[in-house]
Amino acid sequence: MNLKKIQDSPILPYAIIGVGGVAIYFFYKAVRGTTDLFDITKSKEDKQALQQIVQNDNAWSPSYWKSFKKGKVQILKMAEAERLRKIIVSSISRIPFQTNDSKILSVFKTLKYKTQVSFFADYFLQKENVDLLTYIKFGYTFFWSNTGIDDTTSKAILQYVNNLPQGNFKK
Repeated sequence: MNLKKIQDSPILPYAIIGVGGVAIYFFYKAVRGTTDLFDITKSKEDKQALQQIVQNDNAWSPSYWKSFKKGKVQILKMAEAERLRKIIVSSISRIPFQTNDSKILSVFKTLKYKTQVSFFADYFLQKENVDLLTYIKFGYTFFWSNTGIDDTTSKAILQYVNNLPQGNFKK
């Protein structure tokens, strides 16, 4: 092959730009994955919400709804919990920027009590073997990136759940 013909080709600049763009993309994803791995880029709200999962006194804890010993506790029917689980699983995409945030937000808008959120988190953990909040926030890993919901939707869901009533009605 003649090197002069390759150098004079009008496609060569586009090929160089394309290869350079792909290299920059993968470099960005590698750096982004490293910062996520070492917990550098998580916002303060995300860190607080993920820390609260471990504690049993909040709606995201799978054992919160079980902590009430007296009175009536508002939870979901199993069929409803399964329906909501399927919506969330089908809404989280395996491809970045394809997650349906509005469907996930609408799932949480149907829940009216913190005990329902906790029951659903417990059900989701049993079925999917992953914490509900972690799953919706981070989704799947794709080239050192996550496919979960965006930060705006995450803040809206956290704020909505935090403002829900408790869901324990004492007799």
